[in-house]
Amino acid sequence: MSQNFAFPWRAAACCVALVVAGCITPATAETPLILSHATANEAADFDVYFPLRNKAELDKLVEAQTDRRSAQYHQWLKPADFEARFGPTDDTIARVSAEMNSFGFQVTEHRGIRLHVTASVTAVEAAFGVHINHARFAEGSEALVADGALRLTPELVAAGAHIPQFSTVGPFHKHSQPAKVPTGLGPENIRPENYQSAYGPYLAADLRQAYGYPSYGAVNASGVTIGILMSGGYNLPDIEEYLESWDGIPVADLGTLNTVLINGGAAYSSSNSGETHLDIEQSMGMAIGASEILYNLSDLSNTVVLFGLNTIVSDNNVAIVNMSFGEPEEDYLPAYNGGISQEYQVQIEDELFEQGSSQGITFVASSGDHGSDPKGPAGTPYIAVEEPASDPYVTGVGGTNLETTYTDGSDNSAYVSEFERFDTEAVGVWASGGGKSIFWAKPSYQSLVPTGQTVRTVPDVALHMGGCPSDATDSCEGIRSADVLIIGGAESGEIGTSASSPDIVGMFALTAKLANGRLGPMNKYLYEAGAFQIAHPTAVLFRHKYISGTNYNYTIAAPYDMVIGLGTPYATNFIDWLLGGSLPVSGVPGTATNP
Repeated sequence: MSQNFAFPWRAAACCVALVVAGCITPATAETPLILSHATANEAADFDVYFPLRNKAELDKLVEAQTDRRSAQYHQWLKPADFEARFGPTDDTIARVSAEMNSFGFQVTEHRGIRLHVTASVTAVEAAFGVHINHARFAEGSEALVADGALRLTPELVAAGAHIPQFSTVGPFHKHSQPAKVPTGLGPENIRPENYQSAYGPYLAADLRQAYGYPSYGAVNASGVTIGILMSGGYNLPDIEEYLESWDGIPVADLGTLNTVLINGGAAYSSSNSGETHLDIEQSMGMAIGASEILYNLSDLSNTVVLFGLNTIVSDNNVAIVNMSFGEPEEDYLPAYNGGISQEYQVQIEDELFEQGSSQGITFVASSGDHGSDPKGPAGTPYIAVEEPASDPYVTGVGGTNLETTYTDGSDNSAYVSEFERFDTEAVGVWASGGGKSIFWAKPSYQSLVPTGQTVRTVPDVALHMGGCPSDATDSCEGIRSADVLIIGGAESGEIGTSASSPDIVGMFALTAKLANGRLGPMNKYLYEAGAFQIAHPTAVLFRHKYISGTNYNYTIAAPYDMVIGLGTPYATNFIDWLLGGSLPVSGVPGTATNP
């Protein structure tokens, strides 16, 4: 894999973005608003991340673990085994720890490739040759930032280590928002009458039928644990109301829901936890019986997200991870960070994904909601893809608008069609995120289908995301779909690839249950399935050739495109192809096959 997953570090920012016609000049970089100089004794804790050792060996191992012909197929590592072979050595940790102590810092934790250090502003400024300031980012969050590049100490340089704190990279963005169109939902505790509209709003039960998820009577996801990486707690009564009263799942068949706080986590609030509720309600609704762990981040800053990922791979308690957030790749370039490259943060993230992959963990991320032109650090759109969905070890999930059967007085949600049509927002557009990576070479699995590119492209697959966002400035001509969200005792319509991503996670959880074990990185299997469908045109593993539309710069075109990837899965057909067998599908919501 190393030849395909090489990270082409950019020495200059000019002409690195891949566009339809030529290069673009990056917009003026966002400079976080400096509020004040940090006080001398103020806490300025930071993390040290170490590069993996024996990287070529690890690349070959992960390749073999996903090769059915290999003796190492699905022979997943434990965290201790991984650290012994590929993590920093004890000597490296000791040397760096001693040096940190000599600068007046205190090393408080070592887990995996992360070393946590407590420090004061004065000590940080003296050790690393910078000034530390309080700053506010455009979306309102605040952080400590340095006024220049950190001058790393000798042992840090020798170890190849990095400190992601104090950078000017803004936080990740959640990939959802309320729908502008009325939802037409029924009274509390009554199933929404989606039959009033062929375009929803949809419950998980409706999506289970529309996308051919396995029958409830044939398989559930009990014994499989899903990880949700997100900032914001949850209100359990809302989750229970959605799954039990609205979606009709028997209480006895619900899995457990637990929380791990990352950096203290973030409290539940009806204004800040909508994304958390959407992730939980959709994934548990699509994979009945699965248990979940919410890795509740204090915020979506890069440093806290890295802390969360390191915790997930070190704990090793989940089989599949959902990430409903993203950041344009360009945001890490020198041009957007005062001339200082922050690309190493993406590399740290990738190495955590590779560690998790070697342990059998599957990573899934939403591809973004602003089409081919996500909003950058200057607040203006530009052609880009978002990470972590662009990472080769992650399955990037795009989205469509779904249409189902319209039958007066019936809950029938049989599939009719899908389309993708962008909506105009105050800045940019609303559509399925997709495009070409500026960081990652084309992974070998993407050579199995004609992508037409020499680099990593996203998304890989898609599912219903809906449209007509709350800030739409156009008339949203034509019908748009939405998902039902329950939060704060109220129901609403929610849209975004943050809805499609946890739905794909649900499909993977059911697959893991049938496979009697973890799946590891799924992209190789998805593209093998795409190649199979090309060779067998009557097979329907992914719906694609009858779906039309655009995400502004790219157009849907079978068998692969940068709007919906390989297409939207017909879940039972994909699982049957991957594992063998013949699964019955979910029927009409409220029936024995689809409670």
